[in-house]
Amino acid sequence: MDVNPVVGPGGICDYIAMVSNAWSLKARRGAGLAACAAALSFSACSAPPPQVVTHTLHRPLTGPCPTDDGVLGRGEFGAEVQEFAATVAGPGITEPLTATASGAVTLEEVPPGEDRVFALFGLASGQARWRGISTPFTVAAGEELAIDVVMAAVADVTCARSIGGPRAFHTATTLDDGTVLVVGGAGAMADASGVCNAACLRATGTDTAAIYDPKTGLLTPLSSRLNSGRLFHTAAKLSDGRVVIAGGTAEALFRTIDGALFPFPVQPTQPLATIEIYDPATGTFQQNGADPGGPRVFAAAVTTLTGQVLITGGIPAAGNPHDLGNALSTTTLCSGDPLQCVLGPPMARPRAGHMAFTIAPEGTFFWGGSVDLSDDGHRMEFLAEGASTSRLVEVAGMQVTRNLFFAAGTRYLDFRFLAAGGMYRLNNGTFSTSDENGNNLSARAFVYDISAQDSAEFGGITRPMNMQSGRIMASAAGLPDGASAIVAGGFQVPTNAASINWTPSSDLELFDEATLQMLAISVNNEPRTLREPRAGLTATAIGDGTVVFIGGYVANGTAATAEVFADIKTPPQAAGLQ
Repeated sequence: MDVNPVVGPGGICDYIAMVSNAWSLKARRGAGLAACAAALSFSACSAPPPQVVTHTLHRPLTGPCPTDDGVLGRGEFGAEVQEFAATVAGPGITEPLTATASGAVTLEEVPPGEDRVFALFGLASGQARWRGISTPFTVAAGEELAIDVVMAAVADVTCARSIGGPRAFHTATTLDDGTVLVVGGAGAMADASGVCNAACLRATGTDTAAIYDPKTGLLTPLSSRLNSGRLFHTAAKLSDGRVVIAGGTAEALFRTIDGALFPFPVQPTQPLATIEIYDPATGTFQQNGADPGGPRVFAAAVTTLTGQVLITGGIPAAGNPHDLGNALSTTTLCSGDPLQCVLGPPMARPRAGHMAFTIAPEGTFFWGGSVDLSDDGHRMEFLAEGASTSRLVEVAGMQVTRNLFFAAGTRYLDFRFLAAGGMYRLNNGTFSTSDENGNNLSARAFVYDISAQDSAEFGGITRPMNMQSGRIMASAAGLPDGASAIVAGGFQVPTNAASINWTPSSDLELFDEATLQMLAISVNNEPRTLREPRAGLTATAIGDGTVVFIGGYVANGTAATAEVFADIKTPPQAAGLQ
């Protein structure tokens, strides 16, 4: 549900705005995962001269979510919300301003100032069931502002909203202005049983893109298109805000596992070597030549500490047999304006379907996707800024079964990274979801923590945490508290990987650092899941406690919708109503 506030002296408006405290969260390296040291500090700003500014909010009845259906407990906004509470906080406001009303909400004596954040809570039976938080804004005396706030169901996902066209296995990149660039993916997945086998699907890449605006909750298609439709590509942002899009494939076949010829079930049939760049200033895509490392499918891309884009690994094409054994150890480094892409420092091991993440001030880490069969081939590796090559590192708790392929990964704190689900590659090149004891490895999650560092060791991996079910190609995002993350969707993976039949999952689980558990989400003892089972979706944390799940493969093809999740914890900047 969208809320469009207008802020001004004595203004009567359709919706309203809020304020934020200066907040800093510092976690000490070396602290245990279950309890990290935190310090709070508030900006010491002198308050501006008092001024009475009245803000009035009227109950909204328009937006992506319907208002005339649903039942209490999992209804939509208009059917569930009985009254509103609004808060305003920020520098110079010693106590957050709060008001509650069943119709319009009035907040008085709001002083002008910077870094104001407005929070609106929709109450049902006195409890906050919906929440919307604005981005920081400035209130000047005598000035009217239009502020957009998206209402989302707390500890739940809102109704599906259109994304301007179907897509799955796409990329989502947060831009400097807080919007999200959604690029490419499979625009269609159709039956291809005549090409491979009874359960075979053909995925065709789309050249479309869209922008998700967290202020409105809407995705708007871009008029500019990619030069090549692509899926399983990579994307990462340069320090100047432009986005590099590389590789992928124009088409792929999804098939059941054939242990002899197709141990890995996704076969790219039209790999791409081209690189494109998106410029937010013009809203356009431009082709930027070819990757000097050649085609890359199932690669990973990351922004380095110096603001360059590093593209790593992947496969150049489906091998024979197709077991990802032809994975690349090469990297490509892109920077500058005009963009220049050159071969970068090689990885220590060939990798595909892996994860790459940058942690300051150390550098870039690579986890999983290693096809090396040596005794230490499963290890993580580290690339320091300016180094000529990456190196394998010792990680406490790292085992061969942590060498995940196509896991859902997210950094949820400066130096902690969660990986959930995925597949495991045996030494003979076949893929499995279970270990020698019959445990479903695709139903496991781990946290990598840089808590200790010397010349031989880089942190450690937690013990396995169990998820509800085995999944690959799910998605994950960290939440603002720095101690939890959400994992959503994916393909259901049975204990016997050869039985995979491309059934998407609706599972929604929360990683809780305090207990080191993956927890099912429930409201009033009712389980919460995605509204529609999805695999190959993206999960993007907005920073206001919401996560947007975009697209994905659904039971009848690729999804043309997105869902928005709101964490049960109110983010730090939304002071006043907890």
